[in-house]
Parts: sequence; C-alpha cells; structure tokens
Amino acid sequence: MSTFDRVDSRLEQDYVGQVQIPAGKLYGVNSVRGFENLSVSPLTVAHYSAFRDAFAQCKWAAALANLDSGVVAKPQAEAIAQACQEVIAGNCDESLIVDLLEGSGGTSTNMNFNEVIANRAQLFLGQGPGAYDVVHPNDHVNCSRSTNDVYPAALKIATYAMLGGLISEVEKLAVQFDAKAEQFADAGLCARLKLSFIKMSAAGCSRTLFPLCRSFYLMQVNNENAQCWNRGSGALTHFGDHCNGSN
Repeated sequence: MSTFDRVDSRLEQDYVGQVQIPAGKLYGVNSVRGFENLSVSPLTVAHYSAFRDAFAQCKWAAALANLDSGVVAKPQAEAIAQACQEVIAGNCDESLIVDLLEGSGGTSTNMNFNEVIANRAQLFLGQGPGAYDVVHPNDHVNCSRSTNDVYPAALKIATYAMLGGLISEVEKLAVQFDAKAEQFADAGLCARLKLSFIKMSAAGCSRTLFPLCRSFYLMQVNNENAQCWNRGSGALTHFGDHCNGSN
C-alpha cells in the first residue's frame, strides 16, 4: 500500500495497483508514483513560483486553444482556466508534490500539474476529485500537448521571468560602461595579445564589448508550440495559432 495511506482518503488506481490519497489533496495516482519513485531533493515543482506559474500558464493557454479548436467543450475549458488561476495564486502548492529534479524526463511533473488542475476543475464543476468523469488529466488538461513541449516551454517562460530583475540591472550597468568609455576614450591602455607583444590602444576601443551586456535584454521566449519533438503530432493543424493568440 502507498506511503500516502490515510484514514480520510480516496482510492485511485493505475496499472500498477491502487493508491489511497488523502482527502483534500488534488494530486492523483501518477503524482504519487512520481513522488515515491523519483524524489531526490527537498524541492518540489512548486518551489519556484515562476516555474509553477509558467506551467499553469501553458495549461491555461492550451485550454483556450483547445476550446477555439473545438476539441474541448466550453465548460471544461473554462474550469481548467479557472483552476490554472488557482495554481498561479499559490492555492494548490500543497498538492504539487513531485520533486523538481525528478528523473522521468518531465512526465511526472507534467502529470502532477495535469491531475491537480483536473481535480480543481472538477470541484469548480461540482464534482469530486479523483473521478475524472468531467475533467480528465490527459483527455482535457493535457489535450493537444505533451511533456515534450509543455515542459521546455514552461522552463523558457520561467527563466525569462526570473531573469527580469537581472536584465534590468545589466541595462543599468551597460549605461555606466558607456559613460566610462566616453570618459576614458583618449586614455592609453596596455594590452597583451597572445602573450607575445604589448601594444597601446585607446581605452574607448573596449566599448565594442559593451553591447554584449545589452544582449541579455534581447532574450526572447520563442515557443514554437512544438508537439512531440517539433513534429506536431497529437494536435490539430491550427492548434499553435490558437495557442499563440491566447491571453
């Protein structure tokens, strides 16, 4: 029996067997398998809010795109979107239990989010968690998506979000570098090339390196909505267009 056994619990089942999940928790059997078999650190997928939020944003966008594509009905899509907002608000962190460094190639992480969002959506629609009769983790939350594209997309979005403060400070540093380049433009500078000889140059020549600082600012999150190694399998032809148009 699972280490998640509790007196107040619900029963979920997969091909391996049955698992009892504490009442009030939103994760499911796949999340439990990932937790029990792939935990290697004290950090969960909710540890970095930017990563948690990015994953939920991807699921939210997919729900709206699937609604536009006609593959997910409006009640389910709206409930999924509402559940994603709950995840972003941090209201589901206790149910995001999979290790941040789990070694399943991201599948356990993806399923943890799928199950939590599906169960929260079920509650919004007046159904209990674990039944998945109205909102299913795979058939609805993960519809048209796969771990192979949602995990990299979420990671890029989270990285960009977490680098926002750094980018701002590097921009300020670049301004100071430009000012110093102007200040010392005519000053002599000794430079050794290949350890073979020394030549004199103007300190202002080093200014050509300063635009490199600004390259951080040009960083863009470019999610091509790849499906299964960029081949588009598992999604309708225009799914990516709908996803890019989602807010």
